[in-house]
Amino acid sequence: MTRREAGRTKGRRIRSRPVSAGEPRRRVQSLLGFAVKSGRVTPGYELTRQGLERGKVHFVLAAADLSPRRLQALTRVAGERHVPLVVEGTSRELGALLDRGATGVVGITHRSLARGMAAELPSPRSEAGVEKKEEGVRRGAR
Repeated sequence: MTRREAGRTKGRRIRSRPVSAGEPRRRVQSLLGFAVKSGRVTPGYELTRQGLERGKVHFVLAAADLSPRRLQALTRVAGERHVPLVVEGTSRELGALLDRGATGVVGITHRSLARGMAAELPSPRSEAGVEKKEEGVRRGAR
């Protein structure tokens, strides 16, 4: 088989490699890095809450050490807007991914990056996901 033939996949089965336990977290970190570089994040509680209320945020990543009151408020707003919210890591870890200090909440404003993160991370805290919101938009309902 030549190099040219090796790159072709038409008619051939592509096998994916098994996913290890830490791999989804690395993928989310990678997607978060893309979002940061493209300027599609709202770091911090206030910016994320405002983005949720305006319908600009499509995914929320909150730190486990966020205060219960703020987490409850974000969960309520995210649930009303059908935006998935996932609690993962600490505020220091989240801040390090954003090249900032400790950050308790990050909102993702890019729809496809949000969908990718929601698919990689298990058990969103709010009931509805990004897909349900997009189905309503496709049908013409807002």
